[in-house]
Amino acid sequence: DAGPHEMRTAALWGIRDRGMYLHDGSAGSIEEAIARHAGEASAVRARFATLAGHEQNQLVAFVKSR
Repeated sequence: DAGPHEMRTAALWGIRDRGMYLHDGSAGSIEEAIARHAGEASAVRARFATLAGHEQNQLVAFVKSR
């Protein structure tokens, strides 16, 4: 449950059927959604940025397969 100053992140299941990402649909790609995360997700964003390009592509392909 999210508190009044928090946002509950939706599950990734079915993400392949969505065209826009983030809670408000403002990110046009999974990569953009990852890059725009901050706060509690900063460490995950940083880890994604350290992956080689082909590893990032593999991760995005996996997410899109859900």
